[in-house]
Parts: sequence; structure tokens; C-alpha cells
Amino acid sequence: MHFFRTILLPFIFVAIAGCSAPAKKAAPPPPPPVNRVGIVSLLPSDLSYQKFGVTRYNNESAARPVGDVFNVAARAGAQSALRLGGRSVIQLTVDVPAMVRNIQDYPGSLEVKVEQIEEELLALVGQHKLDAIVLVVETIEKDKPLKGIRIVVRAGMGYITKTEAMPHMTMLAMDRNGKRMSMSDVTSAYPANRANEAPWVYTLVENLDGPTHQELTKFLQSTIESEVEQGVMALSF
Repeated sequence: MHFFRTILLPFIFVAIAGCSAPAKKAAPPPPPPVNRVGIVSLLPSDLSYQKFGVTRYNNESAARPVGDVFNVAARAGAQSALRLGGRSVIQLTVDVPAMVRNIQDYPGSLEVKVEQIEEELLALVGQHKLDAIVLVVETIEKDKPLKGIRIVVRAGMGYITKTEAMPHMTMLAMDRNGKRMSMSDVTSAYPANRANEAPWVYTLVENLDGPTHQELTKFLQSTIESEVEQGVMALSF
């Protein structure tokens, strides 16, 4: 009997241990491929000009219309980037002013604000049978409204020290389930010149002649298209 106990006990322990060992979990299925991507651009129809003086009493602001050219440029940049990745691109028509108002009126960071238009975005995903949607918006600065695309003029005592074009934007990718996949920001600043290389004068509105506004608009169009292309390529999806 002692012999059988000596031989059988180790086998019993092994059997019990085997029964109690947790079963291996099956690996989760890979995410479905992202082939059809929609593009929504909510860039402004005005170009903002801001002058910052030595004190706030010297600050000035103005705006001039640009139509839909910034959105056209953004969609072209996103489309170029997505097609380079072998994806099918769907240009989406949306009520830009209404969606922008919904974001602007909602408190919090951009990620929180996007929730305010998530239902509309997901409706577009379903309507066009998309795998993902890319959103292009002006960058939100803390405690400021959406004023990412602008010309900033910095002034000293009666003279201009620096003038920059700031196409500050954010690109965000969302999947078919409304989950944010990735985000990319543009924070570049470029020297801004008046038409015919005219000097910038101290009073802001005196600088905003038609040719200057047209030249700066065209410059920002080109810059937005390039920056959005690079930003969308940086999105990981």
C-alpha cells in the first residue's frame, strides 16, 4: 500500500493542478480595416486679424471674409494624405456654421467638445458606410474661443515688431463606433507679408487693403493644405 501511495500521489496532485489551471484567453480579433474614410472640415469663412500692443488698450482685431477656401484646402490636404495610404476618400457635405456653433458653445477641451457633434458625425458614418471619419477644426486655446487660423501682428510703441500667419488646426480621427482613434495638432507660425512688400503700419485696419487680404488668404490656403496633409498622415489608423 505504501508503494502505491508513493507512486499515485504525485499523479493525483498533477491532475488536480491541471484541472485548476486557468484556461488561456483567446486573442481578441483584429480591428476591422479602415478603408472608407470621410472628411469633415469646420474651418472659418473669415480670416481673423489680431494686433497685440504694449498694453491691452493698444490691441485691435478685425476679420475679412474668405468664403469656403480654407475648407476646400483642408479637404484637399486630407484627401491627398488618405489616398497615399491607399484609402477611399469620401468628401462630406455638412452644415459647417451649425456644427461650428455647437462646438464653440460647448465648454471644455476639444475632445469634450467633439461629443457635442458626435451624433451628427456618426450619422454621416452610417449614411456613407464609413470605417472612420477625419475632422479638421481650428485649434482650441485655453480660455479662448476657436480662433486658430489668424494673422497676428505684434506691436511696440508706435511700430510693428512681428507679423505672423498662424494656421493652427487640429485633425482628429474617429472610428465607426465613435471612438477617438488619434489626434494631430498644427502649431506652426509663418512670416506674414503685405502685398507688394508694403510695410505694416501701426493701425491694424490700414494694413487690410484688398490685395494684402487676398495675398494672405492665398498663402494660408496653400499652408493649410500642406499642414493638413502632414497632420492626417501623422494620424495612426
